[in-house]
Order: sequence, then C-alpha cells, then structure tokens
Amino acid sequence: MNISIKHLTTFLIIFVIMFCVFPFPLRKGYRSSQTRRLLTLSSSSSSSSSSNPNIDTNIVSKLNLTEFISYDSLPPSSRYLLPSTTTPLPSTLSPSAAASFKMCPQSYLLSYVLKVRQRPNAVMMKGTMCHAALEDLYDLPAQNRTRDNLHNLLRRAWSDEKNKTRAKDLPDFFGSVEEEISWGRDALGLLDNYMALEDPSSISPAAREMWVRLNISTPCAEGGRFVARGIVDRLDDGAGGLAITDYKSGKAPDLKYSEAVNERIREEKFWQLKVYAAMMKDDVRRARLVYLAGG
Repeated sequence: MNISIKHLTTFLIIFVIMFCVFPFPLRKGYRSSQTRRLLTLSSSSSSSSSSNPNIDTNIVSKLNLTEFISYDSLPPSSRYLLPSTTTPLPSTLSPSAAASFKMCPQSYLLSYVLKVRQRPNAVMMKGTMCHAALEDLYDLPAQNRTRDNLHNLLRRAWSDEKNKTRAKDLPDFFGSVEEEISWGRDALGLLDNYMALEDPSSISPAAREMWVRLNISTPCAEGGRFVARGIVDRLDDGAGGLAITDYKSGKAPDLKYSEAVNERIREEKFWQLKVYAAMMKDDVRRARLVYLAGG
C-alpha cells in the first residue's frame, strides 16, 4: 500500500476536530461563559507533498483560527453527557482512537473521554490471546517455532489471564466448561491459519508490540503539545525495507464491489497502519494486514 504524509495529516485533522471543534466542553476548568476556538483548515491543508513525518510545525502552520463560538450556543444534546465537574482534555491520541472518532464521535466521547469502557468479552479475549501467543512465538529459536509450541503459548497466555481474572474477582467469560473448550478450539484454529499463511522460522522481526510515539506541537492541546502514540504488532526489516504487520483475528474484507468501493474499503482497513508508518522516522515501505480467520 502507498504510504505518504497525507495519512498523518488526516490523523492530525481528526485531532483538531476532536480537541478544538468537538461540541463538548472537554477542556479542564471549562466554564459556560468562556469561548472555544473553532478551528478550520485553510485550503492549503488539503494536500501535502512533504515526505518528512516530523511535522511539528508543518501541519500546525496550515491551521487557520478564524472563528469563535460560545459554549452557550451549543445545543443541549451536546452538553448533557458531560459530568457536572470539569473533564480533563485527553493528552494522547492513538490511530485506533482517531478511527473510533471517524466512525462515531459519540462513541469516542464515551470510551476515551468519559472512560466508559466495554468489559472484555470472549471474542475480544480470543484476539488478545492470539496476539500474545504470536508475540511470544518469536521469543523462541527459529527451529522451535512450530504449531505445537504456538498452541502451548496460547494455552499459557490463557491460563495467566484466567488467574488474573480470578485474582480480581471478576466473573468468568463462559457459562460452562463446554463453551470455554469451544472457544479454545476456535482460537487454536486461528493460529493454525497463521501457520498456513507464514513460516515463522524464516522471519526475524526487528520489533514486536513496539510503541510508536510522536510529539505534536499545537495550540489546541494543554501545554501546547500532545502525543500521538500506538502499538505496532510487528516490524520486519527485510531486503525491501521496513514492513509493518498487524494481526487481525477476524475475516479479511470481501472485495466484491466496484473498484471505487473496494479501494475505499482497502483505504479504511489500512488507514491506521499508514498513520503508524508516517509517524515513524524510519523508511517504512510496506504495511501488511494478516487476517487469522481467513476470508
């Protein structure tokens, strides 16, 4: 997939909308008598030919502070969700959080600002356990990266997770032992699919579960800057340059539509990886989505 600075630009535009235009009083110490800046993008911000991902001043210089609106002018439907006390402005933003905002701003508000988080369920936990097993797989010598060892890594990860759940006195994910067994078989099946897609003995990752961070200078954030950050599942360094790999426990999208629709689907699926690539100073040449459920 083609990776360019425009994806990081889009990421930061979302940040501007979320933190400076988003119709909720998010700033710490906010009062109804205060005004909030409404930021719009100048026409020059719609495109960028720069290949330098260090855009502390490049992106912010394209912002045009043009209007002011008051909190009192906001509709009541945009106020009632906030608690009566002040709500601190988030100081970080991840590509996944930005994607959540793109899909549903109200969902972002509940999950990332008001911290109303969904309790992990069996489907989410299956993906988490497969990710953990695949990460640990590459701790083993190449000749030991076998199907049986990968299965055992999943069993160990799940055993550790169950112990944590019991220690926190949380309810079990399953209503019966049979449900847990079926869940485990499905998870092992996902790992079998992975072994059919790649030969882990031939891969030497440069990094796994790697934090990617970029400090952004902007007048929109508390203290004049915020942190864009996230975790890359795997970074490979091959003859063709660096490649980002992201594991997905679901099915690959069905590209059965028109070319325009298929391209939009591909763009949506790869958007987060392109942002990660743009955040990194290194020369990332490829981004890969590995769907464990096939499709």
